[in-house]
Amino acid sequence: MIMYSNDDKKHMFLWSSGPGGNDSLYRLHPWPGNIDPYAGPIYLRDFKAAICPSTSNRVETPDHLLDNARDPSDASGHHSYELRTFMTPGTSYPDGYVVPAANDATNTNCWKTQHNCRNSTQNMLITDADDQQFANDCNNWPDAVNNHGDAGACVAFVDGHAEFRSADRNLMEAYMYGHYNPSLTASFEARIFAKCHVRRNSTGYEWY
Repeated sequence: MIMYSNDDKKHMFLWSSGPGGNDSLYRLHPWPGNIDPYAGPIYLRDFKAAICPSTSNRVETPDHLLDNARDPSDASGHHSYELRTFMTPGTSYPDGYVVPAANDATNTNCWKTQHNCRNSTQNMLITDADDQQFANDCNNWPDAVNNHGDAGACVAFVDGHAEFRSADRNLMEAYMYGHYNPSLTASFEARIFAKCHVRRNSTGYEWY
């Protein structure tokens, strides 16, 4: 993603919009030009890099990079991660950062670039996939059904390093300093926010 950003005219870390939402890795390994006339360079040379080894997820063609898997058992042809490469304009975060205006005419997102990202060692770009599947499963917060159970999630940052973040203040800091709306399932938000000592305010989020 860093190499993609170096080549991109706007220096976006990854324009990840796709048919399943904003979690496409396709631009890192598109089909060749005879199939996709808009194809660019290949940055992701090994499809295995798009699969968490704790899952049964499967990536064998560029099409499998278009969206993340439903859950760890999904072997239908999807990657294992969710992209945190975009922000919601106008949202404020505990470090004082306010997300700039949208920088893409095709949608309302402010995509992360080399110019608008603060603190590269704490600003997350990608995490284990975590979409809500069941009524007792929280979106974007580790549960028993997720890649590493309810212990936490793997997170990669703007500076290129990755680490495991436990499902407490450690993971919430990745969201807050990554300037990414956690979008937790409403019925879980109050409990998780209280655990992490974060709350909403009139423009975004703050620690307490």
